[in-house]
Amino acid sequence: MKINVATYNTAILPEHRGNPLIEGLPPKVNDEKLLDALRYYPDCSGNEKKLDAFERVEYLTRLKQLRQPMPDYLDCFRAIEMAIKDGYSTKNPLSPSTMNYLHYPISQRPEIEPRTGYFQPRGSGITVIGESGVGKTSMLEQILGYFDDVIEHTSYQGKPLPLRQVVWIKIDCPDDSSVRALCHKILSELDRKLGTTLSKPAGTIALLLDQIEARIKSSFLGILVIDEMQNLNLAKAGGHYRFLGFLHNLVNNLGIPILFCANPPFDTLLSKTLKAARRAESSGYFDIELMENDYIWSLFIEELLTCPQD
Repeated sequence: MKINVATYNTAILPEHRGNPLIEGLPPKVNDEKLLDALRYYPDCSGNEKKLDAFERVEYLTRLKQLRQPMPDYLDCFRAIEMAIKDGYSTKNPLSPSTMNYLHYPISQRPEIEPRTGYFQPRGSGITVIGESGVGKTSMLEQILGYFDDVIEHTSYQGKPLPLRQVVWIKIDCPDDSSVRALCHKILSELDRKLGTTLSKPAGTIALLLDQIEARIKSSFLGILVIDEMQNLNLAKAGGHYRFLGFLHNLVNNLGIPILFCANPPFDTLLSKTLKAARRAESSGYFDIELMENDYIWSLFIEELLTCPQD
């Protein structure tokens, strides 16, 4: 887990400048540098070729650690990067709109409008679909690992700014599609990232939802990633509709980008509800397929053969 003190980089878009949540993120780099950052080659040495066969076989276990970014890596990374920035674009902690957003539940905000206007959510959805074992989770973990888990802000432009920004959390979808179970997972993961004492979940669903809303707001969560979303297909009748409804409220009311990662049955579930599909895919839809014997496979093999060696 990476917790780093904020270093600020001038934002590319003029409307993002002066927003410490965006300017504290890693600076945007070109595709070549991004590929270098996302790839990982296990250590290897030419001397390994001289070992006996029974010893060389053991070195093959290192292949599980190898990460060679494919075109989908770049496209998915850019979608996540832009979704995080877009979500933060209306949450500048120096803005009266954000102060109003932080201190009042959406359903109880005062009638007196801040001089900068009411908070306008800019949440979106990303969906990653692929057969089990194709590498979806490995890709996402490699992409998310590029960002800090938590950014520690102390001051910005000479003014105090004591806050901790949780850039991302990743959890698995509960097997029973329970909103309560999802809330518990979100709370525990936020506590883990922030290094705080494990929160005691509220006793009722209504209070639990208020608790989740407050924690997500105060931690300035950048994106929520939910893996194993195909578990919704195993839910009791109607459970997935309540579950997706809760997630849509996070997007619509709190402006939290959400990424769904799932096996193919999940896209069939989304297609049953136009609203759910439109929201879940608003910032990108990625269908990760098994590699074929084409130019991408050739590039992959070429990279393996040129893997850095001692």
